[in-house]
Amino acid sequence: MDEWQIIFDDFASKTDGISVFNPKDKSHVYLFQNYLIEMNMPIDEVDSAIKMLLGEQPETDPRVRSQAKKLGLVSKGYGNWGKDKDGPTTHRNVDGKLVAVDDDDKDDKDKKDDKEEPKDINLSKGGKVDAQLGGDRGAGPNDMMDKDEVGKVKDKSYIAAEEKFNKQMSDMVSTIEFESEEDKETFQNVLKKIEDENTNFDSNEIEVAKKYIAKSDSERVNKLYIAKTGAQTYDDKSKRGQIQFTDKQKDFMDDVVDKLTLDLAPAQAKKTKSGRVASKIRTKDLSPTDINRETTVEVSEVKGASGETVGVKFASTEHKIKDVPEKQKLVDALVAKGMDTNKAEVKAKKVRRAIKKHNDYLIDLAKDRENFKVAAMIDGVDPSTEDGRKQILDEYPKKLAGIIKGITDKSDEGTTDDEQKVIDRVSNLDSNLSQDEYEKECMEIMHDVLQSDTLSSGGADLAESIIGMIQTKKGHEVYFPSDVTYKVGDMICLGSLAELDPNDEDYYNKLADEASSIIVTVEAEGPGSVKVGAGAASAGAEKIRLTEYKNPNTRKILNGMIDTHQLLFKTNPPDLDKTDVALDNAKNHAQSLGIDVEAAENKAKEQAKAWKDKWKEDKKKGSENWSDDDWDKMEQTAIRFVKAHLLIADINNKDMEYQKFTNYRVANKKSGAELDNTDGVDCLGTMKAAPNMGFRLADGGIMRPENVFSSRIGNSCKENK
Repeated sequence: MDEWQIIFDDFASKTDGISVFNPKDKSHVYLFQNYLIEMNMPIDEVDSAIKMLLGEQPETDPRVRSQAKKLGLVSKGYGNWGKDKDGPTTHRNVDGKLVAVDDDDKDDKDKKDDKEEPKDINLSKGGKVDAQLGGDRGAGPNDMMDKDEVGKVKDKSYIAAEEKFNKQMSDMVSTIEFESEEDKETFQNVLKKIEDENTNFDSNEIEVAKKYIAKSDSERVNKLYIAKTGAQTYDDKSKRGQIQFTDKQKDFMDDVVDKLTLDLAPAQAKKTKSGRVASKIRTKDLSPTDINRETTVEVSEVKGASGETVGVKFASTEHKIKDVPEKQKLVDALVAKGMDTNKAEVKAKKVRRAIKKHNDYLIDLAKDRENFKVAAMIDGVDPSTEDGRKQILDEYPKKLAGIIKGITDKSDEGTTDDEQKVIDRVSNLDSNLSQDEYEKECMEIMHDVLQSDTLSSGGADLAESIIGMIQTKKGHEVYFPSDVTYKVGDMICLGSLAELDPNDEDYYNKLADEASSIIVTVEAEGPGSVKVGAGAASAGAEKIRLTEYKNPNTRKILNGMIDTHQLLFKTNPPDLDKTDVALDNAKNHAQSLGIDVEAAENKAKEQAKAWKDKWKEDKKKGSENWSDDDWDKMEQTAIRFVKAHLLIADINNKDMEYQKFTNYRVANKKSGAELDNTDGVDCLGTMKAAPNMGFRLADGGIMRPENVFSSRIGNSCKENK
């Protein structure tokens, strides 16, 4: 357990805002999962750790899996099964057999489950690990409780919430733009009373507190919003502060809200000419993995007579590995059919890239897996069949419309006429339209949603479903991955390539006939990332893993750049000498590819100095006690950090051959929404370096970035015009 404690302490020191880990909060789980992956923990161990934190004891007994599949059950953890993850327990695993429980048993068990739900894990440095992970297993009930001076019993979650509020408000209060000195003084007095557990507030204190603190109106999270840019500006998501509490800490938050009679503030709101309008649809309200039932599909490699991989079976369908044709023979076949030689060369290259991408993607999909957790658009419908896809296209839009309608109806004003028009348009999406007409209608729906003041916040999540339907209309097999260990994309898309025998004498003539179809099919294959607008930046390591390069040394060089993160930010003091060796290797490689490295070096120096000057002026948190030597140390670290970012992007973009992923971006303009995508074959996803994703500073000139060499995805087709 000591080893896990060290891991938790390290995670806490590197993760801003998380001192108390809540295994029921998926955002916490995802952060910890990414941390473990970045620490190079094997995927199977990551999966086990995540499942343990979520209270999901892996069911490895094939007898149980088989029974559960027939009964349509999902695991609820600890040997309990039910029709729905969040629903009641209907069956239990008794010696490898699923036994139904009666109502009385269910009631008793559910009560027990409530008592035994995963406990908060204190990840603050020096904190104890909860008993569920092997901490103090000899602790008694009184060890989990403290008493205040008047004898009132408060559990540890309540105390943790108090400490969190007091600490975060202490850090945040200096950043609040108060209307007057009187407001500032009164507000500080309110905070002092809360810290002293004195809740006898007078009317003026309550009035002032309500100006600068409000409770989120979200039903998904427990948050207090802090108005940092003037009274009652806590509805501005981009500027407000916030304090989030776990479900177990909610009692403390509710006490603060009740004693100060705090108002509700919208979790999301859109700025309009008439002011900010609260969004009715929120983030995750329309996420495919939240609105659709999770199911498990089997995945496996199909072996040939000699033990080689000849295909991958995903769910009910086997997708075959294809032979990569000889380039010149395919060029000759295309020319024989009347194609210009230069065009034939280009097409032959694309076909070879497409088949390589298809094969690599399939193998990657099945690597180290026996099953996949996915969210299906329509329960029990097979998206690999034409009939199944038709049923999805007929039923899923109506399902989406019903969900949106259910949310808007619950609002104070109900569903407006404008909202109803959008809902009707979603519901009436016609599966009989041509592919082009269908995509056009989908983009017009996205435009309507993104233009709506009350619906736009759900646009990014809705886009995933919309893109999924567009690909389904094109004849692809589409799933939404819900497995926490699969972070490659928002959507799994599989196509079907023509059955061609490479031993057939007429193989290359037939391949020439199928060339365009192969390219079009494979362009949509792969893990698909869906974004609205520019989208958020993400770590570069996964993009590198899913990209194939022309130069055999490129991947090694890029991974060497990724490894400098450890040298710069996980070593104290930063190992600048080893970093410089890696940077020199990258510079030499970049120059061999024809890249101008001087521009990257100059930009890195400019950016590092700009951060140094700004942080000094702003007195950025963590740098209060820095000496001149500390600032120089930070600047030298930052120069290398930015230089590595830029070299990674430049080398990657210059040497890409093909990619095992696709990227879809919905760009909304006044004239309408447009779908832009990279396909991994023709248009490749470039890296746009995004080094400034936030930093945490610590004593001694230490800086730590919030992400590992982050970048956004561009489009080579547009950038090369």
